[in-house]
Amino acid sequence: MTRADIIIEEVARAFGVSPDHMRGRWRLREHTRPRHIAMALCRIHLGMSSPAVARAFNREDHTSVLYAQGRAKFWLSRPGIASAADAAWALARARIKAQP
Repeated sequence: MTRADIIIEEVARAFGVSPDHMRGRWRLREHTRPRHIAMALCRIHLGMSSPAVARAFNREDHTSVLYAQGRAKFWLSRPGIASAADAAWALARARIKAQP
């Protein structure tokens, strides 16, 4: 399991969606919001390149990651969403550090 997979799982759990929906093509806000946040967390905290994040989320093009970063900045300015994202990152960070 990659570090990006861990972030995907924790963000999915925090927002009540399936990790498959995070990697899928669903365009409902319930799926896109956590997907954008998880993409931004991969870029910010893991230092992944946009093409690498795109591959982790089964995207063909890195520009979807660039768009997601802009949307995530907006969503993370909302207190309830920011606290859920922070909690997801804290859990993901603990799992990443526990990996051998």
